[in-house]
Amino acid sequence: MDNNNPAAQTAQPNIAPAQPVMPQTPIPAESSNGSNKVIIWFIIGLVVVILLVGGIYFYLSRQQVTPSQTQTTTTQATPSPSPQDNLEGDLNSINIPSGADDVFTTVDQDLQQL
Repeated sequence: MDNNNPAAQTAQPNIAPAQPVMPQTPIPAESSNGSNKVIIWFIIGLVVVILLVGGIYFYLSRQQVTPSQTQTTTTQATPSPSPQDNLEGDLNSINIPSGADDVFTTVDQDLQQL
């Protein structure tokens, strides 16, 4: 073969090596866009609800402790008598009729049968 002979040389076109073609699946643009909007609105709604509940909780917790309530609890200087003394005094002040036990005898009998 002679390199000087133009007929002997065949012209080869410049062909790039073939790259593998990946099959493409069509992505529906509207359905993903619509679902993204739903997710965004859901998150926005959730944040609004959380802020609303937090604000209500904060507002109610601030109302429970007011300066007038703290003054009444701190100004109480006299100690009250013990609850046991109060209960014993109340028990002794009650007049129980003598036939009161007869009323409960039927209830006691029913309870013993169980």
